[in-house]
Amino acid sequence: ACAAHASRERPRGSASRRFVVVSEAREQMHKNKYVVADALFIAAALGRALVEPNVCDSRLGETCTKWEGPGKRSPTKAPDAVGRQLSLRHYWDLQPLCATYDLVPRATYHRVARGDGGSRRRALFEPAAGRDGIGLWRLHTRAAVRDAFRKFDDVRVIELRHLWRSVTNSEAAAERKMLPYEGFRLSPASFELNPGYDRLALYLVATLLAPASGRYLAVQWRSEDWHRNYRDNGNSQNRTAAAALRACAGWAAAAIQREMRLHNLSAVFLATDLRAGASGTYHYSRRRSAEVALSALEHAVPELRHPRLRAFIDSIDDAGVRANLEAAVCARATMMLTTTHSHRRLDRAARCSKLTSAYGTYIRRRRTAFHRPTAPLF
Repeated sequence: ACAAHASRERPRGSASRRFVVVSEAREQMHKNKYVVADALFIAAALGRALVEPNVCDSRLGETCTKWEGPGKRSPTKAPDAVGRQLSLRHYWDLQPLCATYDLVPRATYHRVARGDGGSRRRALFEPAAGRDGIGLWRLHTRAAVRDAFRKFDDVRVIELRHLWRSVTNSEAAAERKMLPYEGFRLSPASFELNPGYDRLALYLVATLLAPASGRYLAVQWRSEDWHRNYRDNGNSQNRTAAAALRACAGWAAAAIQREMRLHNLSAVFLATDLRAGASGTYHYSRRRSAEVALSALEHAVPELRHPRLRAFIDSIDDAGVRANLEAAVCARATMMLTTTHSHRRLDRAARCSKLTSAYGTYIRRRRTAFHRPTAPLF
């Protein structure tokens, strides 16, 4: 389906040579799919094609041009930047979208744009001040879209910059329910990861993680916003202290060891934002607290260490690709402990984790679809 859009004839003067481009979207990874949904609806309502956005370190509409190790990158935010790039297809399976909507590869867009010579005009559109937040800029009817973009009718390229998703958390929570766009059949379940991740995960499990049995425990610990949940006598915890998450590592180790005994598992895979390059939150002053927690956890549960597997994943030069591969490994596990679930002890869960994570929710829903069990880490 996507190949058909790439090879489609786009005659001069036709609407098929008019485009919508997304740049510097405000959401990342498992929430930026809703920005894609917004852009698809806007493009369809205007009779335009959506240019497949670039991606960089889980961000949408950015291009990474230089990599110096996990979390160390020199990005350019120019939506038409050329060079080594990743596109949306490197994260998500676009075939279901291409089957219905005009979603064109960036190479096709550049080829058509060059053919237009100097006739290409570009207009920049950003949400007005006060409407630049989640759910604040909502164009969910075709009439609303046409009215908002009426002055751009004669513009070749409309660039949508700095978009937040219009879909609220409650609207996104219903996996199979259609998103709230007029006459637009798109749901959260319309977005699945590129199937290559699942194939690679299967190979890595068989060769580096659990080659003998294929059975293992997965642990998904998203911790970055714990301080937003927890208050001690009305005062925020010191989230930059080296020992800020040490107790959490101990609680997590006890839960992991208990689950290993219960299911007779000897291999464990950990997906966490405590690792270098996994989250911008743990750069700078908070980096030490993440290092201490991860070291304490791996010391208590040596089975978490898989040097060859870890070296392979860490060699991947994009945080979004690494996260998607880890999600695929978690989805296949015999059993999974997660921080995106009901909690055994809410006080510990709030003290140690981000209680709502679109990343964790995606993994848990995929496991549920395949009848694979999941339990809370805290």
